[in-house]
Amino acid sequence: MMRFERQVLLGAAFGVLCAGGAIACPNPAFTGATAYFTGGQLATPQTLASTATGGAQLSACGIPGTRGYAAPQPNFTLYLNQMQGYGLNFDVDSDCDTTLLIRAADGTWHFDDDGGEGLTPEMDLSAPQHLEGRVDVWIGTYSNTSCPATLALQTTPSAPQPLPPQPPQVAGCPNPAYGGQAVSYNANQLFTSQSLGVLAAGSTPLSSCPGIDGRGYVNAAPDYSFYLSGMDPYGLELDVDAACDATMLVRTADGMWHFDDDSDGNLDPRLTLQRPTVLNGRMDVWVGTYGGNSCNATLNMRAGPTELPPPPPPPPPPQAGCPNPSLNGQMLGYTASQLAGGQSLGVMAAGSTRVAGCGIPGGGYANAQPDVTLNLSQMQGSTLTLAVDASCDSTMLIHAADGSWHYNDDGNGNLDPRITLSEPGELNGQLDLWIGTYGGNSCNATLTLQTSGSGGGGIVPPPSAGLSGTWQWEATGGTVTINANGTVTDNMYPNTGTWSGPGSDGRYTIVWSHGYTDFITMSADGNALTIINNTGYAFGATRISSGTGGGGGGGLMGRINVLSASYGVNCGAPQGNVTGHIAAQCNGQTSCDYRVDHTVIGDPAVGCRKTYQVSYECGDGVTRTAEAPAEASGRSVALQCAGGSSGGNTAALEGTWNINANGHRGTITFQHMGGGTWTGTLTLGSSEPITDVVFNAASGRVLFERPNVPQYYTGVVTGGEISGSFESFGTTYTWTATR
Repeated sequence: MMRFERQVLLGAAFGVLCAGGAIACPNPAFTGATAYFTGGQLATPQTLASTATGGAQLSACGIPGTRGYAAPQPNFTLYLNQMQGYGLNFDVDSDCDTTLLIRAADGTWHFDDDGGEGLTPEMDLSAPQHLEGRVDVWIGTYSNTSCPATLALQTTPSAPQPLPPQPPQVAGCPNPAYGGQAVSYNANQLFTSQSLGVLAAGSTPLSSCPGIDGRGYVNAAPDYSFYLSGMDPYGLELDVDAACDATMLVRTADGMWHFDDDSDGNLDPRLTLQRPTVLNGRMDVWVGTYGGNSCNATLNMRAGPTELPPPPPPPPPPQAGCPNPSLNGQMLGYTASQLAGGQSLGVMAAGSTRVAGCGIPGGGYANAQPDVTLNLSQMQGSTLTLAVDASCDSTMLIHAADGSWHYNDDGNGNLDPRITLSEPGELNGQLDLWIGTYGGNSCNATLTLQTSGSGGGGIVPPPSAGLSGTWQWEATGGTVTINANGTVTDNMYPNTGTWSGPGSDGRYTIVWSHGYTDFITMSADGNALTIINNTGYAFGATRISSGTGGGGGGGLMGRINVLSASYGVNCGAPQGNVTGHIAAQCNGQTSCDYRVDHTVIGDPAVGCRKTYQVSYECGDGVTRTAEAPAEASGRSVALQCAGGSSGGNTAALEGTWNINANGHRGTITFQHMGGGTWTGTLTLGSSEPITDVVFNAASGRVLFERPNVPQYYTGVVTGGEISGSFESFGTTYTWTATR
C-alpha cells in the first residue's frame, strides 16, 4: 500500500545524545546491515529481516515530530543509485507497535508511526535527492520493547515531481559552501536529457565578485548541487529556457568557474563542458538574470561525446560464460548476528552456461556474473544456511571466502537448493552466489540467509598479547608472525590470517586466508605451541621472539605488514573498512603496488569521491602510510620496505633445473634479484613465467605459482634435488627437479 499522510519531514540537524546523555540517539555515524540496490533491482520487491528495538526516546533527541524509541545504530544502511524516475516504498511488518525513521541521501529525516497496516509504519520517498546515495533506516518501537520485523522495499515509476523548495535567497557573491538542491546523476541517466524547474533570479552583480568572469545578477547559494559519476569519456551540455533574460554560472568539481549569457539564443544561456574540465563529483549551478529581475525557467542537461551523437545502446544482457568470482553481484554486508533473524532477497533464477563444462563442481546452468556478493564478518562459531524458493527447478552455486566451491540442486525440497556452511574460513570474507536453473530457463526466486550456532555474531574475544611474536612453524618449516593487533602473517608462504583467544577452553584460534583454521594450545612457559587444524593435522611451533604488544614491529623485518586500510573515510566510511584485501595481497612482500578497485572492495559511499589510505610497518615498529586522492578507484598506492632477506645460501636454489611435474618434463630456472625477491621461468613445451617465488634457505623450502594454469608448487631443496607437490583444480600431484 502507498500512504503519505503520516509521513513527517524533519530537519537535517539534531543532537545525538538524549537528555542527560545516558542513552545515545539515532546516529548516522554508525552503519547498519549494508545493502546495495539500483532502482531497477528494487522493482522486484526486496525483503530484509531485522529486529525492531527500543533505546533512546526519540522525543528527547531533538528530532521534531518523532515519537517512540530507537537504537543508536541503524538497522540497515542502503546504498542506492540509478533512482532517477523511481519512488521507493518502505513497508515494515512486525508483531509489535513499530516506528520507522529514515535519514535520506540528502541528510533530511523522515518518520512514520502507523502509516501501514495496524500498528506498523509505511513510508514513500520519491524525490531524487532523497534516494540517490546512502540511506539509513531505523526500525524502532513505540513502547521501548523489541520484536522481529521485516522491511520490504519496492520501487515504482514516480510521477513528475513539483519543483522542490528552492534554497534561501542569500545575498552575496556565489558561494559553493552554501550548497544547492542536491541531485545525483550518472552518465547513463544523462544520455536522456534531464529537465529541472528553477527560478532565475539574483541580487548581487557578478561584476563585483572577484575571480569570476561574468555579468548580470546571481544569488550567493547555488540553485542546484549536482553529484555526477561515470562522466570521464563524455562531455556535458547545459542550457536554460527562461521567460526573461537569463544567465548561467557553473562551478565544476575541479573548482573552475564557467559562465554564459545568450549562447542558446532568445537571451538564454548554454554551456558545453568537456575535458580537461572535471565532471565527476560535485557541480554547482546558479541560474541568474541579466537585469536583476526574476522569472520561471527550466534547466536542461545532457551528456555525450563532443558532437553529442545518439545515445549508446542499452546495457548488454547478463554476461555469458562460466561463473566468474572476479565479477560482483548485488553487494550485501552482514555480521552473524544480523543474519540470526534471517534475511530474504528477491532474485532471478537464470543461466545460459552449462556449469558441468566449467571445471567446477555442479550442474544445470548459471551466468558468469554472481547474483549476490556477500561480505560477511564475525562468523566464528556460526553456521550459515542458504536456501532458495523458486517457481522453477533452481540450482545454487557458491564460491566461498576460502576459494572453495559448493553446489546444490534439490536439497531444499520441491526442486529447490539448500547449502549449509560452517567453517570460519568459508564464511569470513567475500562469498559469491549464483542462482541458476537446472534446465537453462528462468523464473523469479527468493534467497534466504540465516545463521545459527554458538557464535551468533557475538564479539570475538580480543587477542591476548601473550601469543604475539615470531614462531618457527613445523607445518611449513618457515616462520609465522602473530601480531598483537590480531593479524597473522606466514613468512614462508604468502598467506595471512586473523587470530583470537584464548577462549573458555584456553585455546587460541587462527583463521587463515587459504581456508585452514588452527586451534592452538600454549605451553605453560609460553614458548611452545601444540596445534591441530580443521583437517585433523597436528604439529607444533617454537617461539623465536616475543611481540611488541601493539601490533607494530610484529612483522618480519623488511617485509610489509598492513595495519589498516580505509576507503571513503572522507565520505563517512569507517576507518579500516578495507584492510583485509590489501593485507592479503601485500603482507610479507618487500614492495607492493596495490590498485584500488571499488568493484572488488565495494563502494561504501555511492556518488561521493573517495580517498584511500593505508598504514603499514616493516617489522621495525615504524608506521608508514600511503594514500590515493579522490577518486581513488583506478589509482595505485605503493608500499615499500627496505628489502627482506631470505637468509642463508641463495645459490642452493638459483640456476636452471630439470623438472618432472607429474610426468611432464622440462626445465625451471630461478633467479635471485636481491633481498627476498626472486623471479623464475618454467618451460614445459613453451616458456612461461612463474610468480610469487619464496625461498627459505635455512629450511630449504621453496614456493611458487604457475599463474597461467593456475598451479601452486611447494618443495624442499636437498643438495642437488628438489621434491615436493603442486595443486591443480583441487587435486595434489608430485614434482621433482634435479640440476
